[in-house]
Amino acid sequence: MFKKEILVLSLALSAGCFVSSAQASGEAFELVSRNPVNNVVSAGRYAAVSADGRYIAFEGSSADLVSPSLGSGTLQQIFLFDRRLNKTEAISIDNSGKPATKEPGYPVISGDGCKVAFVNSLNIFVRDRCAQPPVTIRVGESISTNNGYNSHRNPDISADGRYVAFEDSENIYLHDIAANSTILISADTSGAKAGGRQPAISADGSRIAFWSDSSKLVSGDTNGLWDIFLWDRTTKKITRVSTSAAGTARKTDPGIGISTIVPPAISGNGRYVAFASSSSHLTGSSNEKIQLIIKDIQTGEIKIASSSSSGVIGNDDFGYSERPSLSSDGQWVLFTTTSKNIVSGAVNSNYLALYNNFTGKTTGIRHDISDRFGASYRPVMSSDGRYVVVNYGEKLDPRFEDTGFFLHDRVARCLFDGFEDAVPAYLSPSRQTTNIAWLPPHVVYRHYSGTKSYMAIVNDNDNLYYIGANGQPLSLGPVNNWLTSSGDKSAPVHFNCP
Repeated sequence: MFKKEILVLSLALSAGCFVSSAQASGEAFELVSRNPVNNVVSAGRYAAVSADGRYIAFEGSSADLVSPSLGSGTLQQIFLFDRRLNKTEAISIDNSGKPATKEPGYPVISGDGCKVAFVNSLNIFVRDRCAQPPVTIRVGESISTNNGYNSHRNPDISADGRYVAFEDSENIYLHDIAANSTILISADTSGAKAGGRQPAISADGSRIAFWSDSSKLVSGDTNGLWDIFLWDRTTKKITRVSTSAAGTARKTDPGIGISTIVPPAISGNGRYVAFASSSSHLTGSSNEKIQLIIKDIQTGEIKIASSSSSGVIGNDDFGYSERPSLSSDGQWVLFTTTSKNIVSGAVNSNYLALYNNFTGKTTGIRHDISDRFGASYRPVMSSDGRYVVVNYGEKLDPRFEDTGFFLHDRVARCLFDGFEDAVPAYLSPSRQTTNIAWLPPHVVYRHYSGTKSYMAIVNDNDNLYYIGANGQPLSLGPVNNWLTSSGDKSAPVHFNCP
C-alpha cells in the first residue's frame, strides 16, 4: 500500500513543504522537458506521452538533459522523462550508447512507454527501452525508393509497440516489428503505389488514416482535391473519409493547400478520424474558416469539434497545420485554435481547446491568459484523455524560469474542486492553488490553511488521499473510482470531470 510513500507524503506536506511546488491559477502544469539532476531545461517541436502519463518522449536541444551528459557539440536528440522516477534518459542512441550524429525528431511512444519511434537521417528507428539490454532497431529497411536511399518520415506507433506506420517518398507503409516485415498501404486496386502522407495508426495497428492528393486510391475520386483516407487491415481496403455523412465528396476546400494540410488523427479504437476542412459540404458554413472535423467511421456521422458548447463553429482557423489528438475511445479531442468564440473567456491568440465528442461540450485549457505565443506546435494527450502535453511559450511551472513541454493532469483540478464542494467543512478555503511536488513520491496536491488539511494524488499508485490536521493520511482509493465514467458506482459521490 505504498506505506513508505504515504508516510513521506504525510510528513512532508504537514511540514509545509512548498519549496518544490509547481502551481498555476488552480491548474498545475509540470515542466517535463528537463533533467532533474542539474535543472537543465530544453524543448523542441514535438513530444509524445504514454497511456498513463508516466513517460514523455520529447525533442531536446541540450546534451545535458541527461546525466552524464551526451557530450559537447551534441545536436538535438530524443529524450524520455519518467515522472514516477523523476529521471530523464536518452532515446536517440545506438546500442553502445552513442547519440545520433544527425538531428533526430518526431518522437512517438507506445502505450506502455517501452518503445519510442523517431526519425533520424530519413530513417525510422525504434528504441526498445524495456528490452534487456535496451536496443535500438531500424525499421522499414527494405524500402529504398529514393535513389537507393531511405526517405522515411512521419512515424506513428501502435499502442502495443508492434506496428510502425510511416511515410516514404510520399507513400504509406506499415512495419511489423515482430515479423520484421513491411507492406505498402497507399496502394491502388492493382497494388501499385498511389501516394499518401502523414499516417496515424490505431491502437492495435489495424487501421491507418492518412492524406493523399491521388485519385487512384478509391474509385470515383474525381473532385481533384486532396482527401483523407483510411486503410483497414480486416477488409484490406482503403476508403475515403473526407466526405459528408451521405458520402458526398468536397468540391472545394478554401485556404487549405498541399502545404497547409492538417495531418489526420485516429482514435485508439479506430472508429473516429479527425481532420481539418473549410469546405461548406462538411462544415455547413460559408465562413471558409478551417474547422476541425470528427468523422464516425461506423455511422458516417460528422461533427465540428472546433465549435462552442452551444454549437457555434469557430470564427477563426483551427490549429496551425498540426495534428489534433484523440483519446482512445474517441471521446476527447484536443487541439489548438485561434477562435475566440468557442470557449468563454478566451483571450490569447492561440490556446488549447478540448472537445467532448460524446456530449458536444467544449472547454479551454489555459485560455484565460494573454500570452504572446500561447500553446504551440502539436499538443498530445494520453489515451484516456486525462493527461495533456504541450509546448507552451509561457512559464507555467514556477519551479523553473523556463518554457518548454508541460504536462497537465486535467482530472486533478476537477476532483479537488468536487471534494471542496462536497465536504466544505474539511477543505477550507476552497479553490486553492493546485501544486506539484517531488517529495518523493510524485504528488499533486492542494493545501487548505483554514482546516489545516490537504488533498493529494500520489502518482506512484494514482490514489487519492486526504490528510487532516492531525497529519494522518486517509486513502480514498484509486482516482478512477471517483469518476462518473469509470468509477465504482457504490462510492458516495462521483465527479463528471470534463
